Amino acid sequence: MTVKTKISFKEYVKLTINILFEKIIPKLIFIWIFLAFVSSIISYIFHPENTQNLLGNIVLVLFILFLSIIKYLQLRKIYKTNTNIKEELAYTFSNEKIIIQGKTFKSEIEWKTIYEIRELKNLFLILYDSHSKNMIPKKDFTKDQILELRNIIKSNNVKSKLRND
Repeated sequence: MTVKTKISFKEYVKLTINILFEKIIPKLIFIWIFLAFVSSIISYIFHPENTQNLLGNIVLVLFILFLSIIKYLQLRKIYKTNTNIKEELAYTFSNEKIIIQGKTFKSEIEWKTIYEIRELKNLFLILYDSHSKNMIPKKDFTKDQILELRNIIKSNNVKSKLRND
């Protein structure tokens, strides 16, 4: 089975955010910061003399905004400098291996060398170790291809977290 895909910068950012919020801890931290900020605004409305909480939360929100801008600039630099990300890629999945072919390269990866495969709502994530990964958007798969890929992954006993939909 072969799937062709090309990731735009906008998609790359969205997919990276999906990966970040895959875990529960970042979601809880984000919700906590948002609720703290909203509660400090409400507190300030009813008690304008109490500015300490509001100022503290404004600094926290500005810090998170600063970190977000830094991460965005990092992602933009990665996208601009890594030609493999921008190319149209053809992923060929067989029972023996995965072949990834772009305009400037070709890779063959045996299933036994893959660390883990995660299936998120919008993408498949192939992890080669705890940091190296390939993102494959699901938008380029048919429903049958998704089912076929799940079966190939299961039949090769690859460590995986697959969806059931």
